[in-house]
Amino acid sequence: NKLHSSIKSEYDMLTTDFIVDNTQKEFAQLLKNMSKRSAMKMNIDETKRWFDTMPGYRLEKTNETKLICGYKCYKTIAHPTDASKPKIDIYATRTIGLDNSNWWNPYGELDGFMMAYDIEQYGICMRMKAKRVCFEKVEPNEFDIPEAYTMTDARTMQGLLTEVVETYVKK
Repeated sequence: NKLHSSIKSEYDMLTTDFIVDNTQKEFAQLLKNMSKRSAMKMNIDETKRWFDTMPGYRLEKTNETKLICGYKCYKTIAHPTDASKPKIDIYATRTIGLDNSNWWNPYGELDGFMMAYDIEQYGICMRMKAKRVCFEKVEPNEFDIPEAYTMTDARTMQGLLTEVVETYVKK
């Protein structure tokens, strides 16, 4: 009932990690920008307020399915509340064994574990798709925030993320 995902640039100069504890309903985001390391941790209410500052979605279930990594995934279309934004296709499976696993992301009401989806943040649209599903034992510290990271609040983290986008992406 825990998740740790990472998005990394070439040579790991820029990384962002998401650590989710579905049992305790805690969400952490880590940001490494060169040598500067920052982290924030939020409970379920704080996480909902965080996503309230971002565009919302209306979810439309479909009957379409796709096989991803051997799992039957059901397509849901996420319609942004901001009509100028494109709709997003999400493929999620209900057979992976992680129930209520989306409380921490913009698609919180989605039924199933997301195997392929788009997400737009900070003016960047990213397409995520599972390449492999592997069940293996991991050390408990995989879900800890490393000591090298300085804890910050959501507002400061938002500023740091915006700064990264302005520095690396929009130039």
